[in-house]
Amino acid sequence: MIKPKSDAINIWLVDDNQTFRKTLANLINQTGSMKTEKVFSSAVDMLSSLKKNNAPDVILLDIGLPDMSGLDAIQKIKMVTQTTSVIMLTVYDDKDKIQRALLSGADGYLLKNVPAKQLMESIPEITNGGAPVSPRVAKKMIGMVSECREPRAEYNLTSREKDILGLATKGLKNEAIAEKLIVSRHTVNTHFKNIYIKLQVNSKPGAVAKVLSERII
Repeated sequence: MIKPKSDAINIWLVDDNQTFRKTLANLINQTGSMKTEKVFSSAVDMLSSLKKNNAPDVILLDIGLPDMSGLDAIQKIKMVTQTTSVIMLTVYDDKDKIQRALLSGADGYLLKNVPAKQLMESIPEITNGGAPVSPRVAKKMIGMVSECREPRAEYNLTSREKDILGLATKGLKNEAIAEKLIVSRHTVNTHFKNIYIKLQVNSKPGAVAKVLSERII
């Protein structure tokens, strides 16, 4: 097995399937650039550990867990740490769960049938400002547009913030948005922080989900 680097991305894995946990942990640890520091069979155990230990860079979180749903755990994670990215890794692809996860603060949403290569690429992507979602999930998110109604609230977004959100809904990463608007990546990140406050969300996917569900722009 490849020894992880000292600056390897620190990952916690939460899934109640022991075989899946072991297989995925081995896959991650073989990359050398990532490491699975802790694995849990329940969100309750993970949250207890999160309050006592240094927060990881990424948490891979299932939805169908004993004691507490992964969906219920997202906001609890974000209350403890704002620096940890949460990627839902699940079999569920219905719109209600996708929307609830993203609006609760999930930073990505991948299905368990995602190719191993894509999963391994998604983890570094999310630490660099990306928002990985499975193609089928992305299609469901786009489909939400056809079910939209009039906006339920006025969020007082600036024209620049709307420009950034428009590009985000097209799947552009922060770096690509910065290039498109001819501004620095830092500027884009700052705009996103303001957007999160105005939309009352915790992540880029959450902002995109709200934009699509309420037809904000």
